Amino acid sequence: MILLYQPIDLRTRATLSEDLRVNGLTFPSGTPMQFRYGFDYYRLSYLYDFLADRDNELAIGLSMQLRVADLEFSSLDGKLQRTSQNLGPVPLVKLRGRYTFDNDVFLGTEIDGIAIQFPSEQGSVLGLFFDTSLRVGYSPTQFIETFLNLRYLGGGARGPGSRALSSEFGDGYNNNFIHAMTLSIGFGVK
Repeated sequence: MILLYQPIDLRTRATLSEDLRVNGLTFPSGTPMQFRYGFDYYRLSYLYDFLADRDNELAIGLSMQLRVADLEFSSLDGKLQRTSQNLGPVPLVKLRGRYTFDNDVFLGTEIDGIAIQFPSEQGSVLGLFFDTSLRVGYSPTQFIETFLNLRYLGGGARGPGSRALSSEFGDGYNNNFIHAMTLSIGFGVK
């Protein structure tokens, strides 16, 4: 079993080149803006390892992720603001593998992901989420290891938006994706 907490808090500023309508509020062209994309999540995973070997692993399982989405649109003067908050469960398929060579160098990977089409008021929405990592490391003792890890985190949703949900909220179109990579150095206690 694995428990993971992953905070994501991205903030940026820009001046609008055209009008932007968010949840019934129009931010006029030329408005200096601040944007926040918060997407913290909690994930609980269960894996079954098909190999009995302590140094090698080939495991498959499921994860249940609880995501907390916070989207904020604010004019820099603070006069105009819209916030959208959403809490939702995301089921994922999980794979993990590791191979240890005779010299105690190891390669490993861990993948959580889903691709799903789901219905909405507007039609079919595509939802994607992938959290993948590739790790290479060395175990100088049976209790400690050091590693280099390359991780890709990406996902989002795309919806059709063909007819107005209401005059306040527009046509319901959505195209929201994030792609991020990290390279980290670390150690582990086994």
